[in-house]
Parts: sequence; structure tokens; C-alpha cells
Amino acid sequence: MLIKVFIFQLLFVLATIGFAQQTTEIKQFPPTKEPRQRRIDVKHIALNLQFDWQKNKPLGLLRLHFHR
Repeated sequence: MLIKVFIFQLLFVLATIGFAQQTTEIKQFPPTKEPRQRRIDVKHIALNLQFDWQKNKPLGLLRLHFHR
């Protein structure tokens, strides 16, 4: 009887080893890229926005201030 229990436990351990997760290699990030050179900088954005709910339209004024 003791041998049957031992054999059952041994088979159980061997069966679970087959389903164990295998180690995977660590993926590396791609090399970083330098940001492109900007020719114009946005210094200020002014937005005056209202909504016409009956017509479902936005109404407003947008001002952009640039710097070279």
C-alpha cells in the first residue's frame, strides 16, 4: 500500500513538471531616437470657446503665439 502511494505521488510530481512555465528571454526596448529639431515654438495658446447647443456647433476664437 505504501508503494502505491509513493508511485502515485511520483507520477503526480512528474506530470506537473511538464506543465511548469518555461523561462523566456527578456525582450529589449528598441534604441531611443533623438527628437527632431523644431523650427517654431508655440509660446501661448488662447482659446475662447462657446457652444451653440441647438445647432450642435462650437463657436470661438483661437490665438496662437509662435517664436522662431
